Amino acid sequence: ENNIGTLAVSRLDEALALRENGIDTAILLLSPPFDERSAELCVTNEIIATVDSLATAKLLDNAAQGKKVSAHIMLDTGFARFGFMPGEEDDIITAVRECKNISFEGIYSHFYNAFSADPSSVKLQVGRFTKTVETIEKAGVTGLKKHICSSAGAVKYPEYHFDAVRLGSALLGRVVAASSV
Repeated sequence: ENNIGTLAVSRLDEALALRENGIDTAILLLSPPFDERSAELCVTNEIIATVDSLATAKLLDNAAQGKKVSAHIMLDTGFARFGFMPGEEDDIITAVRECKNISFEGIYSHFYNAFSADPSSVKLQVGRFTKTVETIEKAGVTGLKKHICSSAGAVKYPEYHFDAVRLGSALLGRVVAASSV
């Protein structure tokens, strides 16, 4: 209803609840599948998975069993939750080239400090993100939708919108204070 092309959720149970309630819009799961069952649920429910390591890519590829599953690559540029680390570009390239059941559609990261008045951490993360993207693009991994801004980043850093932004909190009215920080 709000002209949103893709929904993003943090947990698999949130994505499954949307599917169970008839939501057929694309859903990006912002956490990787950690076991075979969660990978299978991503495949069978057509949930866009997050791939944060070569091991996760292989898990998802095996779970697909000849079906295509969509995925976005997660980079850890400083948030320290999960994601390919800077310097693991060879693993990203290997995942894209070897996992034939995965359609890699995007690559993203997440600012850990977008609300701060000091933009240095955001600039550092964007530098890591763009360097990694440039490296894998030079190796032939191209056409990935790039995104790094959640609501606070989208409000404060329009220059880093790339191809998409994740506006969950903003759509709920929770980042008004962020625009004045």
